[in-house]
Amino acid sequence: MKIQRFQPVDLLRPFIETFMILESEGGLQNNILPDTTMTMAFRLRGAITHPAQPAGNFPISFIAGMRKSALTVNYEKDT
Repeated sequence: MKIQRFQPVDLLRPFIETFMILESEGGLQNNILPDTTMTMAFRLRGAITHPAQPAGNFPISFIAGMRKSALTVNYEKDT
């Protein structure tokens, strides 16, 4: 997995902590730990799956809020 982090411009810093780009060439499983922040995500290619997701795949974009438990997701090859 390749992870790149970028800092937002000064105007956005009160609202955005960091921009992250995650790339998974070979596919992998990721355990996302609970946090007290919100997350906005955009999937540019590939597929991200979660067993509890009715359709199987995460949507192209989504917003997630605070969680009480860990979330396990699977990044398919070339995501």
